[in-house]
Amino acid sequence: MKYFWHLSLIRRLTVIILLFLLTDKVYSPQYNLYLLPFLVLLDFQIKLRWFYLLEIPNFIQVFFLFAIKQQPILLQGIIFIKYFALIAILISVLRNQVKLTSKHYS
Repeated sequence: MKYFWHLSLIRRLTVIILLFLLTDKVYSPQYNLYLLPFLVLLDFQIKLRWFYLLEIPNFIQVFFLFAIKQQPILLQGIIFIKYFALIAILISVLRNQVKLTSKHYS
C-alpha cells in the first residue's frame, strides 16, 4: 500500500478504475470508455495491443452474439481475454517507471 501513494495522481486513478473493472460483477463493453481517458493522460504510453485486446473481444461478442449464446465456452474465452488484458494494463501501470528528463520540467 505504501508503494501506491508514491505513484502520480493519474496513475493512482488509473489503478482504481482498473480495480473497479476487474472486481465489478458485470463487465459491460462500455466500461472500456471509462478507462480510455486515464490511459490517454498517463505519463507513459501504454502498449496499444493491450487496449486492442480489450476492444476486439467486445466486437466479437457483439458481432457473434447469437452464436456465442449457444456456445458458452466461447463467451467464457472472450471474458478471459478481457480480464487478461485488464490485468496486463494494471501491471504495466504499476511497474513502468518514468525517467525524469528535461521535458518533464518544462
